[in-house]
Amino acid sequence: LEAEDAILRVLYRKRRQLAESLLHRIKGETQTADMHFENHFYANVHFGLAEQLDARRDPHRLTYLSLDSRVRPDDLEKKLFEAYTPAKICATIREEVFESTSDGSQALREKVLDWFRVHIPAGFRPTFSEQDRREAWIYSYCHDESFRLAEEALNYMLCCMHILSAEALVLSARGVTPQLLGREARTGPLNARNAASGGSCSIL
Repeated sequence: LEAEDAILRVLYRKRRQLAESLLHRIKGETQTADMHFENHFYANVHFGLAEQLDARRDPHRLTYLSLDSRVRPDDLEKKLFEAYTPAKICATIREEVFESTSDGSQALREKVLDWFRVHIPAGFRPTFSEQDRREAWIYSYCHDESFRLAEEALNYMLCCMHILSAEALVLSARGVTPQLLGREARTGPLNARNAASGGSCSIL
């Protein structure tokens, strides 16, 4: 996998875990074990998951529309995205990629490092030679003295991969919400075609 695809896969697994956790919690609260209830749940989730596509093919899920199933689309969106914030996304990538000791994690870190080498901002140290620019970028900006990836570099990577929005990060840091600027915040999946392929559910 390319670095971008591997990062998207990590986040896809995280979203699936969050959805499964919420599903099991609701099933426990309602004492429901019917498989059609699971399809009803996923059919009301807009979270970039392959299960959503399969669930919408089950006509029996519609029987729950007339019942008090405690599955409300708005509530599901709210609960899932409260657990899938930019901070949580960054923490997930740091834990499962940069701090992981599992098989393949070192190879993935090397791919990510190669990604940074070819994604140097055009205006970074323009008077330096190409080699000096690359070394300054990797060792002075992207990593600290312990070669731990800097938060700024992680945010930059996720923004370049269209997983996070730079505007949202800046506004959040300033304590300003898009609504205060007269904009409508979008918290749903950026691209529905990513659902089946394990793509990212962007926070924009």
